Amino acid sequence: MNTPELCLGALLCGDASGYEIKQRFETIFSHFQKASFAAIYPALTRLEADGLVTARVETQQKRPAKTIYSLTEAGRQRFIDALHESQGDEIFRSDFVLQMFFAELLDADKLAETLERHEQRLRETIARLEAVRDQGGHSPGQRFTLDYGIAVKRASLAFVEQSKATFIHEEPEP
Repeated sequence: MNTPELCLGALLCGDASGYEIKQRFETIFSHFQKASFAAIYPALTRLEADGLVTARVETQQKRPAKTIYSLTEAGRQRFIDALHESQGDEIFRSDFVLQMFFAELLDADKLAETLERHEQRLRETIARLEAVRDQGGHSPGQRFTLDYGIAVKRASLAFVEQSKATFIHEEPEP
């Protein structure tokens, strides 16, 4: 899905400012989608121009005013239509996996450090997803994706923990 459609999905969770939409990508969506501020704000402008969201300015005490975006019925329908489109194969991108692909170019200390750092990030991600899940109030689909993300991260962590000692000292194939 493209960023405008992702923003429509984020707004299905409730009205939000651009900052609050970004927060959704850093919490409940963090394990399966990403969007930057640089992509979110132009997408919201485009969505508003297309009548898929509305915007209202809210004043705040001792803070700058913020723009709150709401999904229109046309925006809701556009997101539902996007969900019905074939999404194709899941694409997995990982700088860590790329590093491991070329692990023979790293010395053993750097490789061990990289694996340890990755394990720590996985533990932090699992804890963050569990905390979001444990807050409750999620739809069955939201709960499924949180549990899916936790399961994938736990499996990744288990694999790295089980493989790292052998991997660090493994000789390349001839």
